[in-house]
Amino acid sequence: MEGPQYQYTKELYERFGYLAIWTPATPVSIGDVGEMDGNIFRRVSSLEEMNIPFAVRQAHNKEDLIYTSESGVSIDFKTAGSPIVTGSSLLIQKAGVTIDFHEGAGVVFIGRGCLSPSIEDQISLGKEIIRRYNIGDGDWEAKYVVVTEIKKADSMWRLSANRQAAKSNLSQKTACNLAY
Repeated sequence: MEGPQYQYTKELYERFGYLAIWTPATPVSIGDVGEMDGNIFRRVSSLEEMNIPFAVRQAHNKEDLIYTSESGVSIDFKTAGSPIVTGSSLLIQKAGVTIDFHEGAGVVFIGRGCLSPSIEDQISLGKEIIRRYNIGDGDWEAKYVVVTEIKKADSMWRLSANRQAAKSNLSQKTACNLAY
């Protein structure tokens, strides 16, 4: 069975056309150079370190990205003082949410206030990379990819499971409780 990182990166790519980073806290910057392991990026250098010039086009309009696997995931919200959802570990006096992955692998992703800065002139960048590759001095390898755009979020919430009966409970002022 593949780990949750493969389910997460696969589903977000299929939904948004972007490659998600694993782990989500891994720092990735515009201009990073790396290799792909399936849908997982492994950084090896950067355009700056390779002396390839580029400019960043700043983004100004924010958007929210929300995704839940099409099947097998249910989300139940609870207000403070309301009855507890069956199988939940939430306290009756707390508001919270229970996420139940009841049919196996699944993903829940919410990115709030996302901006998308990118490389300004990707055509010129591509020409420079092709030139370096054609020189054949090992400066640019065919397996390399470049991060040309990133999504920066004001806040992000991501849960994934790769087996049936995984359940998560989130409440006010608590961390995630994950149960299998």
